Amino acid sequence: MHLQQTYRRPGILTVLGVVSLIWSATALVGLVVGALVLVAVGGGSWLLGPVAGAVGTLVGLLMFGWMVASSLLSILLFRAGWKTLRDDPDGIRLHRLWAWISLALDALLVLVSGGSAITSWAAVFYAVGVLYVTGSPEVRAYFGLDGRYEKPAKPRGWDHDLT
Repeated sequence: MHLQQTYRRPGILTVLGVVSLIWSATALVGLVVGALVLVAVGGGSWLLGPVAGAVGTLVGLLMFGWMVASSLLSILLFRAGWKTLRDDPDGIRLHRLWAWISLALDALLVLVSGGSAITSWAAVFYAVGVLYVTGSPEVRAYFGLDGRYEKPAKPRGWDHDLT
């Protein structure tokens, strides 16, 4: 008979999953509102003349590119939160991927803004917190990411049984 070491689910995983879902949802709503404001500013800048219109449009396009990247990161974070709540080890990997990319982008935005971007500071702190939680020994052991044991795979559903 083979005994397998099991670990209790760390409670911080529920907090991490729920906060990630909320964080990503609010980020997506903020991005939609920001995009509408950018369209208004970009279009309205042409009322001040062609040079102001060209500059306003260029700034608007740069900000739009930033928003597309941020929305993709929000979708990644939503997926990571969902998978973490379902006890899928991919949730931890996706959280770590999101955290490193977000940390780089938000640190850049903090530097460019001179430290006045409050939402970027919050994102930096959350990314550091995600890296801390996902790198903790309890979480790594629970998901079998520390190499001590292999966590059994979850059943894939009815279709798996029929094949």
